Amino acid sequence: MARGLGVDRGGIASLRRLIAEHKEALEYDLIRLGLRLDWLGTPELSWRDLLVLVRQAPESSAIRRALLGDSAGWGLPEHLLARLSDQVANLVWLQTEDGAKGVNRPVPLPRPGVEPVADESRMGGRAVDLIDMAEWLAKRNPNQHRREGGPS
Repeated sequence: MARGLGVDRGGIASLRRLIAEHKEALEYDLIRLGLRLDWLGTPELSWRDLLVLVRQAPESSAIRRALLGDSAGWGLPEHLLARLSDQVANLVWLQTEDGAKGVNRPVPLPRPGVEPVADESRMGGRAVDLIDMAEWLAKRNPNQHRREGGPS
């Protein structure tokens, strides 16, 4: 599908499907531009015009929100801001008693399309001796054979 918004090379057929499934969102975006969906197929709003409007819809448009859900408004700046916020929260946490103990780590801000990391996937922020690390790794990958001479 071209541009990720559900309009493929089928052109008019794809636009008809889009209108059938998301008519209200399309109408809203067109009204904001001083256009009407009823004008489609006339010199005021050609099929090509609608195709261009849909493919080039800004992140704030109703059609993008209808098609992409929560991730519609998440561009690079939003992801960078969320990451910065997470890093600041971690820096502040490190200065607390909980941070010194390695407990109650701040939860990262949720991001659309990104699954949170499970807590058991990390060891923590403290030093771990070699035997504890080998045991932790063995639990995560029980099928891997131990090397000779390594921890037992």
